[in-house]
Amino acid sequence: MEHFYESIEGWFDYSNIYLQMVESAPNGSTFVEVGSYYGRSAAFMLVEIINSGKDIHLDCIDPMYQETVHTNLSKLAEHYTHKGVPSVEAAVEYEDSSVYFVWLDGNHDMKQ
Repeated sequence: MEHFYESIEGWFDYSNIYLQMVESAPNGSTFVEVGSYYGRSAAFMLVEIINSGKDIHLDCIDPMYQETVHTNLSKLAEHYTHKGVPSVEAAVEYEDSSVYFVWLDGNHDMKQ
């Protein structure tokens, strides 16, 4: 699949980290991205996951911009889950050691 992340508004300059995580992750891994904004970095990650042929699922956690993320990532819908809740609420859904990779790129204020 060809990359299209550059057509999505936002910031993303850490592709090397995402590439390393996809390469090193075993099949069946779960990745979590906290702070997805409009989905630019998630789009990059998802295309890399698809191109790797690995069974890796990405959870995008961001209580804002849900509709925009769904629109921007619509062709990748079966490969990710968007959780529209604050990170502190989403964190309780994961058992210890159940996530291979977590990228924190959002507001983590306990008041949110």
